Amino acid sequence: MAKKRILWIDIVRAWGMLFIIWGHTLKGWESYQGAFFLTVNVPIFFALSGYLYHPQKIVKQAYKLVFNLLVP
Repeated sequence: MAKKRILWIDIVRAWGMLFIIWGHTLKGWESYQGAFFLTVNVPIFFALSGYLYHPQKIVKQAYKLVFNLLVP
């Protein structure tokens, strides 16, 4: 069974990705726009991660860690 995607989260993530690209394109901290985009994008992803977090048992988290990070 496929999970339904939440449209507003996908839109906010897309804007966050654009902010990252724009921030790097504007040579980072050397311009006001670059500093703004680089300052805003991390809290966007941090807030979305907290919003989407679902508590899981330690065994399930360890299983995901091994098979998602260590096996590849």
